[in-house]
Amino acid sequence: SLAQHAADPALLGGQPSIFYVLDLEGRPLSDFSEALAVLPPAGMALVDADNWGRLKSCPLWETCGAACTMQFHKLSVCLDLVKAAEASRRRAYDWVVRLRPDMALHAPIGDLRDLDASAVHAVRRQSGLS
Repeated sequence: SLAQHAADPALLGGQPSIFYVLDLEGRPLSDFSEALAVLPPAGMALVDADNWGRLKSCPLWETCGAACTMQFHKLSVCLDLVKAAEASRRRAYDWVVRLRPDMALHAPIGDLRDLDASAVHAVRRQSGLS
């Protein structure tokens, strides 16, 4: 689970701040209360079909389509939340880890202090990078 393997301060080497960009798909926010109680947000943006905001132009729209563009739009919104939190706390985060709620983690991410801070770390699968 994300709580067990990606948000445990003892395993990460520090206290995580979790930011959400949720597409409620017409559901009430209370449908997410259990998950939000386990992984409380440091920041959150709610999006749906009516309030996506202006999507950035994407030259690959014809290749990857709406799903890909929307995914990266949500990532952009999330990074804006991270930047706002950094400005508020007057300190940048040491690490930003992108996780999706449909990911299954079967082992802890590990202590981030053990990773090379000058590199991008990704998981490589037969189907591609994730």
